[in-house]
Amino acid sequence: MMQRVYFDTCVIINAFQGKDKELSDACLDMLSTSKLLLSDLHHLELLPKPQRNIAGTDPKLRNIAEHELKFIKEIFGQAELFQLNLADAVKIGIWLAQEFNIKPLDALHLAAAKIGKADIFLTTESRRSPILRVPEDWLKVQTLAR
Repeated sequence: MMQRVYFDTCVIINAFQGKDKELSDACLDMLSTSKLLLSDLHHLELLPKPQRNIAGTDPKLRNIAEHELKFIKEIFGQAELFQLNLADAVKIGIWLAQEFNIKPLDALHLAAAKIGKADIFLTTESRRSPILRVPEDWLKVQTLAR
C-alpha cells in the first residue's frame, strides 16, 4: 500500500519555482510518486499570493501567477484533501511549538499531518530545522534538503 505523505507547502513551492534544480526535481518526483495528503492550511498558504497577482496590474507577475495557480490546482486535484479541525490542530501545534521550538505555522502543518493520519511529513526544511526534532514514533518527518 502506498504511504500517505503530508506535504509541507515548501515542497510544492520548490517544485514550482525550480530555483534549485536538484531540489525542484526531487520535489516533483515526490509529488508524482506519492499519495498526497493536504489540508485546509495548504489553501491558506498557497492560494492568496497567486490569486492576488492575477488580479494585479503587472502582466509579468500575472503570467507567472496564472501558471503557479494552475500548478497548485493540479496538485490539489491529485491529493486527498481534508478539512482540519483547527481547535485540535492548535492544541497539538502549541505542544509542538513548546516542546521542539517549531515555528507556529510549521507546528500547525505537523499537527494536521498527525490528525490526517499521514505516514510521512515531507519538507524541504534544513536538516537542522526544529521540525526534524519530532520523534519518529510520533510522526515520521523527512526532508529533501541536502
